[in-house]
Amino acid sequence: MSSNTTMIKSAHIDYSILVGKKITIITEQFPGQVLTSRIMSNSNNNLVLDKSGSEGKINQLIPKQNVEMQFKYKGQDIAFTSSIIISESGRILVPIVASMSPTVRRKFIRFEMEKAVRLTYFDERNIKSARLNKLKWFETTISNIGGGGALAFMPSMLADDNFILMNMILDGLAFPSLVLGRVCHIHRNGQNKIVAGVEFITKENAATMISSSMVRNLPEATFQFDNKMAKELVEYLEKNYRNNDE
Repeated sequence: MSSNTTMIKSAHIDYSILVGKKITIITEQFPGQVLTSRIMSNSNNNLVLDKSGSEGKINQLIPKQNVEMQFKYKGQDIAFTSSIIISESGRILVPIVASMSPTVRRKFIRFEMEKAVRLTYFDERNIKSARLNKLKWFETTISNIGGGGALAFMPSMLADDNFILMNMILDGLAFPSLVLGRVCHIHRNGQNKIVAGVEFITKENAATMISSSMVRNLPEATFQFDNKMAKELVEYLEKNYRNNDE
């Protein structure tokens, strides 16, 4: 997405005229599938989705995963990235963000790609720079990846507050040896395999995603992945793996 793309303030949108209208959803849980539902209402700045959408897949959505929401408003296609919330009563909610874009955010686009990676995980309570070499690394695979994160298979269930260090080699791309990420959601898929949605932490957004003490405790090498590299990753994936999603 171009940096000069006009953003739309969500406060300027009349959500009452969207009730009953179709909305398209791209999720981490169902990579390669475009889900559809209808907006039932706007409740406390959350869109309430029709749970019966996409043959019941909307009702299967797990919380905390990133989703790309796309809808038509006064003839214009609008998109925004948010997350899934399941209310105590079981309603499927999507928090409305402050600004939306008339184009799809390229950072969120995921490309299906089965790739071997090495990774380790930890939480903030027990990580120190000197302990990184004592962490247990294991080999696994990812099933999709984009500029903002990846979906990785895990050997066991992790807590939502776990962080990931990933080592991945991409032919033809000067990719950092370490990429830091955080676990956004984790669940068992239809094949009973444990999969985790990992959001990449860039050098620029680290201060807003992790504590200052954690930044100090991690070596500089873990923050080589920056916004420029995320953009280059998307361009690399579009060039080499676009056909996987067609």
